[in-house]
Amino acid sequence: LGHLLSRPWKLPLLWLATHVGPRGVLVLHSVEQRRIVRRWVGRGWQVRLVPYQVDTAFWLPADSVQDGPALVVAAGSENRDYGTLVHAVRGLPVSVVIAAGSHWARELAGAQSLPANVELLSRPLPFAALRELYRRARVVVIPLYDVPNQSGVTTILEAMSCGRPVIVTASRGQQECIEGPLVRSDGTTEAAATAFRGPAVFGGEGRRSTTGLYVPPGDAQALRAAIERLIEDEASARAMGLAGREAAVHDFDVDRFVNTLRAALLDPLAAASGSPSAVATSG
Repeated sequence: LGHLLSRPWKLPLLWLATHVGPRGVLVLHSVEQRRIVRRWVGRGWQVRLVPYQVDTAFWLPADSVQDGPALVVAAGSENRDYGTLVHAVRGLPVSVVIAAGSHWARELAGAQSLPANVELLSRPLPFAALRELYRRARVVVIPLYDVPNQSGVTTILEAMSCGRPVIVTASRGQQECIEGPLVRSDGTTEAAATAFRGPAVFGGEGRRSTTGLYVPPGDAQALRAAIERLIEDEASARAMGLAGREAAVHDFDVDRFVNTLRAALLDPLAAASGSPSAVATSG
């Protein structure tokens, strides 16, 4: 099971393990990781792409629409480009809460001052408190550096499961969760630029419902335009949130993940033993 196998020192180890050791299954969540590592994997190994997971029974939407000032929430710390987010929201009539933990907070505090509309939470939140923060948000933003792995996937799926529209950087490694257009710096959208992204990459037809927006890496103006779009058009934001919840339940629920992973592991065993029963019980 791999999240980031494309580091230079990992690839030779992957080659060695899959050419010298016994046959097996490599389970990945990222299309880009699969593309990079495929030529390093021995012929006796299978590479399976399995959607990541979220507990949709815990990350539930709020019972009612949250009133009050527009709140933008960002969470997580891995490969986050919060500098671009801070630049994007400076002067906007929104409140921004960044729940990133103390390590990133120290780095940002030493690099620049935060605008008055940005609050940085220096301690990790308990899950229940983070859920309430998502529920209060008008939009959840996951600003990423252009990395080749699926950074941000946990925050994306938690926000979707809570029925929140999501804005995410169109990084190389984050292609599997959100269906929606790319927002350019001038505020225009381009559906074709991100048409290949979303749960359909796992082989299904997909529902082609917009669950969020993409922005180019490092483009603060595009991120600002995307935030303004969802803050000003509450109906579209609400529709994206509802579609995101549906996608979380249909494509990424933890029970579905367990069954899919089980099938990915049992299929090779059945093929090796010649027994079809192992696959038949995979759910």
